[in-house]
Amino acid sequence: MKLVVTNYTGDRQNWGCQATSRELLRFLGEAVSGWHDISITTVPLPAPHDFDRHVEAVHGSRLRRIYGDPHPSADAICFVETLARERFGNACDSLAGADAVVFQGEGTIGPTSMYRSLRLFALPFLAVHLYRKPVLSMNQSLYAIDDSDAALLRTIFSTFSLVAVREAASYQFARRIGLDQAVLCPDFAFWQSEAPPAQILNNEAEYFCITGSAARRFPAPEMLGWVLRRTTEIYGLQPIFLSSRAKDLKELGELLIGVPEARMLSSSEISDSAQLSTILAAARFVIGGRYHTAITALTQGTPAVLLPGNTHKNEGIAPMLGLPLDVFGGGDEDAIIARIDDIITGRCLGKAEIRAALKDLLPIYAAFEQFFAATLGSVCHGNGVLPPAPACLTPPFGGTGSETPHEEVYRRSNRRRGYSVSLFHRFALHRIRKRSSLPSELHRTLIDLP
Repeated sequence: MKLVVTNYTGDRQNWGCQATSRELLRFLGEAVSGWHDISITTVPLPAPHDFDRHVEAVHGSRLRRIYGDPHPSADAICFVETLARERFGNACDSLAGADAVVFQGEGTIGPTSMYRSLRLFALPFLAVHLYRKPVLSMNQSLYAIDDSDAALLRTIFSTFSLVAVREAASYQFARRIGLDQAVLCPDFAFWQSEAPPAQILNNEAEYFCITGSAARRFPAPEMLGWVLRRTTEIYGLQPIFLSSRAKDLKELGELLIGVPEARMLSSSEISDSAQLSTILAAARFVIGGRYHTAITALTQGTPAVLLPGNTHKNEGIAPMLGLPLDVFGGGDEDAIIARIDDIITGRCLGKAEIRAALKDLLPIYAAFEQFFAATLGSVCHGNGVLPPAPACLTPPFGGTGSETPHEEVYRRSNRRRGYSVSLFHRFALHRIRKRSSLPSELHRTLIDLP
């Protein structure tokens, strides 16, 4: 049995990407541990290259039409394969030789530009339509900025043998747009083990952690700065800024001004998610919009005070865990301070409460492991009849849902103006293709990851 995982992010410098992808591999290994001759290989989400920008400009509109066609023509499939082989090289052969493909959408599904690009959807598209391989899509959030993108997303995911999302907001959204086969399995990053307290800080001061956000135009930095100052004044806690992204280094760095006791820890000091766990284990709480950092904190029994991210994924944590994990926005300063006070005084989100909620996830993971193995066996060795999903994977809070107070933040973060087709882009793409170094350059984008 050969499995190929596409859109793997475990080798990136981003701590959250590491945690969720590495834990996915651990899950897959355990789910098929009793099978014979198991091979699991990965194809990473490549780092951007100028080739991608010019392909999107020249061919983006056609790619979007092809992805949105439930029955693409042979010419259309050949067109995508030609581009994909240029972009991904031998990865296409890996898919062709696989028994099944695991597609991890992770946090990348949302921006409109992904439907005009090769980087995310080209490989699972070819797995379904050219290589005739079952695709099991899992450990991801789903979001669309409008009905047009939602319809396109539904078309793509309807071709997959399994659609499992990682938090409640995406499950609600998937059901709302007609992905009736969608199930909910909590993010595999919740599998992270408890870590010992950090030694890297080398001080005895009590502290709290601050993260940035994937939202475009970091939401309400003035608000976060005010909360930071009030928290240090009232409770005497040292602020520790956490950043594994250049965006956060810039935006959080601006908040350091005027707070001499604050400290910044970046990916140069914390090399991976395991080290991040040790930092968060000893924090009183973490505040910010980074979804994965909040999950890592919760795995250590550390409370999270959530701000908006780039999609509704942060809002999907609370109903899944049954914990007070509201997502606060601009104008919520007093409510944020009240929540922090509740945490500091022990009125809510204590370590025992958090650990009990995480323990309740264990039977869900066990049920999903059996469901995944049964689905994989059916599509690879059985008659193709998919097994019914256990009730715990289709919880009642699916409903129809409605827009959240932070919807405009999410739309702004995912609205990407497409490149216009022009002679410049056509000529630029032609010149890039003339470079003898292009194959090695594109190969490096699968190795040298951001």
